[in-house]
Amino acid sequence: MNRDRTLAGSSTDRWLVADLDGTLTILDHRIKLAEAKDWDAYHAAGIHDPVRPGAREMLWAWHRPEQGRRVMILTARMEKFRRQTIQWLEREQVPFDALLMRPPANTQDSTVLKPAQLFQRLGFAQVAFVLEDRDKLVAKWRSLGLACFQVSPDPGY
Repeated sequence: MNRDRTLAGSSTDRWLVADLDGTLTILDHRIKLAEAKDWDAYHAAGIHDPVRPGAREMLWAWHRPEQGRRVMILTARMEKFRRQTIQWLEREQVPFDALLMRPPANTQDSTVLKPAQLFQRLGFAQVAFVLEDRDKLVAKWRSLGLACFQVSPDPGY
């Protein structure tokens, strides 16, 4: 696994872009925290999430950096949880080459934040497909012309 977690690579690389919370993780035990908008507690509790069956395997099936097939985790989780997030990804053996997180003090809706981050850092042309759980983000990615697969039901918060 690439340990530098950068976007460096060839302009011909193709990226699988995966959401984290609810897509790669099962977050049922955190729903009440999200409903209460207690985002610090919600994200801190993510360290205890189990990995979603099949999600990690899909990333491993795609991940072939030597062939230009890379994995980006794109999450609205706050940047201050980066170390904890990397610990979870490594503990659960989730492959990734880049991790984009919500910048400090950013309060944008994820349907604005995530596409803007992706476009700024990578562009859309190199995206092979997106994995997501939220209905509004699935619709957003598709409206931007990206293939998006919804891997679990929208948690509804």
